[in-house]
Amino acid sequence: MRRIFERLFRRVKLAAALAACAATLRAEPRRAQDAEPAKRPNVVLVVIDTLRPDHLELHGYGRSTAPFLNELGARAAVFDRALSASSWTAPATASVMTGLYPTSHGVTDGMMAHEQAVENAKKRHPDRPVKLELNAIPQRVATIAELFREAGYRTIGRSSNVNVDEVMGYTQGFDGFENRSKAHADELTDGLIESAGSLTRAGPVFLYLHLNDVHMPYERRAPAYAPPVDSEREDVARYDSEIRAVDDQLRKLHDALGWAHDTVLLICSDHGEEFMEHGQKGHRFSLHYELNRVLFLVAGPGIAPRRVEVGASLVDVLPTLVELAGLPASDGREGVSLAPLLREPADAAPPAKLLDRPLFAHRGERRRKEHLWGVQRGNLRMIALGNQSPALYDFVADPGETKDLAALVEGDPALRRRYDDLLKALDSFRSRGIPKPEATGEVILDDAKLEELRALGYVDDK
Repeated sequence: MRRIFERLFRRVKLAAALAACAATLRAEPRRAQDAEPAKRPNVVLVVIDTLRPDHLELHGYGRSTAPFLNELGARAAVFDRALSASSWTAPATASVMTGLYPTSHGVTDGMMAHEQAVENAKKRHPDRPVKLELNAIPQRVATIAELFREAGYRTIGRSSNVNVDEVMGYTQGFDGFENRSKAHADELTDGLIESAGSLTRAGPVFLYLHLNDVHMPYERRAPAYAPPVDSEREDVARYDSEIRAVDDQLRKLHDALGWAHDTVLLICSDHGEEFMEHGQKGHRFSLHYELNRVLFLVAGPGIAPRRVEVGASLVDVLPTLVELAGLPASDGREGVSLAPLLREPADAAPPAKLLDRPLFAHRGERRRKEHLWGVQRGNLRMIALGNQSPALYDFVADPGETKDLAALVEGDPALRRRYDDLLKALDSFRSRGIPKPEATGEVILDDAKLEELRALGYVDDK
């Protein structure tokens, strides 16, 4: 009974907050808000899980892994220096949904099970199910789907990642959300195309699509898979073939659902992937560039094709799409709208507030109680473990982050000034600490669920 009253109280509180926010925003209208809901563009947000941009010819890769994204990029705004807010799915996707960094929305880890903890729990209570407690997006935070639904959009979500589900709060604000954690992109694509008529029947649509094919375990996807000469590159060959499989399905959706017409389309990844660049595989405890850099491109009405070297973050997705769709601005977000960088004319000077802002990242490890912190400004990135002295990298000159510049700052006054500036920003971000979870969910770990998590690399045996 107590839980029922708590849920009712949260809903009443959220409704009151939304009503107050809406009243305030109506009193201060913005230029794009006058459009009637029925005349607003459809909005499509696609997240390609685990896709690192440097494996796309769009970003200089030597193989044709994604011809559709390459074609789309020619008529889109492509951000060359875009970062995730983390380096794994749960916190990064929560930042997409909320426009907040993990230290604010509270989802600092995801559906990671620890083998030893599971075995110990089974030994202590062999007849009890093993439960995994997860942080969730608080109901007090209005998600991107809630904002679009409040503005008259029909909100639809499809996901094939086990993290992006109701348990962790990602379905807040969706009229319909389906998670098929083992589905390939073609299965989600076919379902969307079959329901295309109903998707657009009643006013504009906000569609969120989260595709997990590129995530491990990598499969050999014909016809793109090509056996590598070096057997140690087998994972890379499979990974690249998975990218092509997703790219083919995106083209199919683009053509079948008419995304070239009256649709704002934002495609990003949630994080990258490591292939032993820094001694690991997958996306484990690291914030190096191969994990922290993401794809980020936007196409649609009034958006000028261009390459953007101004830094961008996944926390910018929500405010950017809100402005492009003509919705009221959403206060209290840490991301900023990138819309001024997208519109005509293409050679317009970027607003000063977007030019030199620091972009942050966090990666937590609950079991070891360790935290990685990152900040990027201009061409420099800083990464620190806990409160230790950070490493410094020039990711433009050294995208592999092989040379730590921190030791050079004492002999270079200009670099020293930039180092101190970054360190001040990083210390301010670290000083927030890690929030106590406001909302949690539970998952029962039976053998089938454990095997699924193990295949995805979400079981830690250390």
